[in-house]
Order: sequence, then C-alpha cells, then structure tokens
Amino acid sequence: MDCGPVRKDDATGQAARVSYWDAVYDQAATIQLLRLFAQHPETRVIYFNDKEVQKAIGGGRVTAVPGHNDHFHVEIKRRR
Repeated sequence: MDCGPVRKDDATGQAARVSYWDAVYDQAATIQLLRLFAQHPETRVIYFNDKEVQKAIGGGRVTAVPGHNDHFHVEIKRRR
C-alpha cells in the first residue's frame, strides 16, 4: 500500500505531496499513523526514510528505501 505522510495543513491531491524535511510535514501525526500500521498483525514492514520515525517506532518495523522521502509503503503479509 502506498500512502503519503501527514501534513500540518489541509492541502489535497498531487499538490499535497510532502517530504519529511518540509515545514508542513507533521512528524508527530505521521508517527501515530505508522504506529497503527506497525501494530497490525498483517503488516510485514513499512518503508519510509524519516530516521526519527524509524527510531520512534523501533523494532525494525520502519526501514529506509531509496525514493521514500515523500511517501511510505506498508507491506502486508500474504494470506494463504
């Protein structure tokens, strides 16, 4: 699943793309959102490059991958 980090304003659509170093990026809210994904038993890994988010969630659940500064991927386990 491909998602964008949380913003501090109410921009939407393609104009709402935000990187983790932008002033309108809401790191605290993004951490809360990614914690929800990380706690779900079907989540395998989350790809996002903000090192502070990686540290806050811990356990290797969030990891850096090139090109993931302005969005994150949530990899879900396959059902058998």
